[in-house]
Amino acid sequence: MVTKVNNMEETTRDFSRQFYGQAEFPQPYIWAVGYVTSVGAKDSTRFFFPNGVTVSETSTGVYKIVHKIGYSDRYLIIPTPIAGVRVSLTVANINDDDVEVRAFDDSGAAASCAFCFTIYTF
Repeated sequence: MVTKVNNMEETTRDFSRQFYGQAEFPQPYIWAVGYVTSVGAKDSTRFFFPNGVTVSETSTGVYKIVHKIGYSDRYLIIPTPIAGVRVSLTVANINDDDVEVRAFDDSGAAASCAFCFTIYTF
C-alpha cells in the first residue's frame, strides 16, 4: 500500500494478510488466563479462566498448571510475576496436559511468588 505522509510517498506492507488462511501460520487463541497466589492457589479476588484449569505449588517456587489441552507442541504459556517481588519465571516440563512454571530470586534460589499467566494455543 502506498500512502502520502508529509507530501512523501511511503510504502507499507500489510503483513496481516500474508499468512491469512494458511496452515503454515495458524492463528493463536487464548486457552486460559489466571492469577496465582504465592502459595500456588488460584487468586479468587482476580480473574481466572476457565474453571477446569488448576494450579498448585509442588515445591518452593515450582508451580504446576494443569490445563488439559491434550498436546504439548501447540501451545505457549507466558507467565508474569506480580506484587513487586523481583523474581524470574521460567517455563519447564511442557506436557500434553500440564506445564511447570519455576520462580527464582535475584540470587538464583527458588522463590515463591504471585504471578499471572496466559496460555495460547493454536
